[in-house]
Amino acid sequence: MKVLVLTDLFPEPANPNHGIFIYQWAFHLAQKCDLTVYQVIFRERNRLVSDPDLVSFRENFRSNQRFAWTQRIKIIDRFDRIWRRSRQFYRLAKADLNPAIREFDIIVGQMGCPGGYAAVRLAKKFGKKSIVGLRGSDVNTYLSRPVLKRFMRRTLNQADRLVTVSAALKTELLRRGYSESKISVIYNGVDETIFHPLDQTESRRKLHLPSEFKYLLFVGALSRRKGIDLLLSAYRKINRPDLKLIFIGQGNDKYLIDEFKKEYALSDRILLPGTIPHIQLPIWYAAVDVIVLPSLAEGVPNVILEAVAMGRPVAASAVGGIPEIIVEGKNGYLCQPGDLESLIRALEKALPCSGEGEPEQRFTWQDNSRSYLQIFQEILTR
Repeated sequence: MKVLVLTDLFPEPANPNHGIFIYQWAFHLAQKCDLTVYQVIFRERNRLVSDPDLVSFRENFRSNQRFAWTQRIKIIDRFDRIWRRSRQFYRLAKADLNPAIREFDIIVGQMGCPGGYAAVRLAKKFGKKSIVGLRGSDVNTYLSRPVLKRFMRRTLNQADRLVTVSAALKTELLRRGYSESKISVIYNGVDETIFHPLDQTESRRKLHLPSEFKYLLFVGALSRRKGIDLLLSAYRKINRPDLKLIFIGQGNDKYLIDEFKKEYALSDRILLPGTIPHIQLPIWYAAVDVIVLPSLAEGVPNVILEAVAMGRPVAASAVGGIPEIIVEGKNGYLCQPGDLESLIRALEKALPCSGEGEPEQRFTWQDNSRSYLQIFQEILTR
């Protein structure tokens, strides 16, 4: 079985952690089928990367890669929009992959737009089956935006199967009138050879984190949508000298953290180690007391799955598929999105539970791959 994957949400030289969960999905799925990933990197003209640099990046990214991987650069301009990227993605893929595309059995688009849109159009043009993986904002946000929603509707209507990462996203699609028989829920996985319980004392020693403090950890895009401004306010209001806050990631709203640290003289208590390679994240999870994600909207964030796999307590917003993962009082506590007092209560409940524990649930890439293969076989034999 030959599978073609189209996505713009995938690692790239400027951000090796970009779409790392889709990389992991592809890596594990490629052990069970012949997989090719076609990625478009949308970049500003002054931030271009050369073809030799892309080749070097792919070669060094993972030595035992199991799938074919093509990266293309598309220059964006001041009129950049996701719906325009969708058209651009389709045209690039059609030009690059024709006529080889006839060799594939299934085309998978990860994210409704632009990858999903391009995948469905190519499948229709070349008589192939198509699957669109829906991950959160493409359902929760894109379907409500002028112009873009037309691209999303075309994508969702013409795809042979829709796969969501949570039951909450499936419920939203049903509410919008899509057929239940067309929608499957497949949770993301976690590499349990990497993400499993580790000794907290040893992890802190390796990271040079003083053992007399407690630590809150945020991992993800540094943005208001992820609730970093709310987390800063909650941290200040809790006002515990023995509590430190760590942000791992990058994003346009990082300046909010920098300004907060200066305004309240908290440079020694709010830590910003920057972007950490994904394979190094387990030691950070193990070293801290609580993983925090006060997002305003989500699908099922992998940081939650990884924290649960490591037996770490979580304080997170009750949005998207997070309540499907977090069992109140067992592996974490939920708060209402955008509610400061609710977040503070969740943090205060989670902090005393920071001892090492065994995972309550297991989400593996092996289970994920088996479910995808079953869907491939279903739509090919239908």
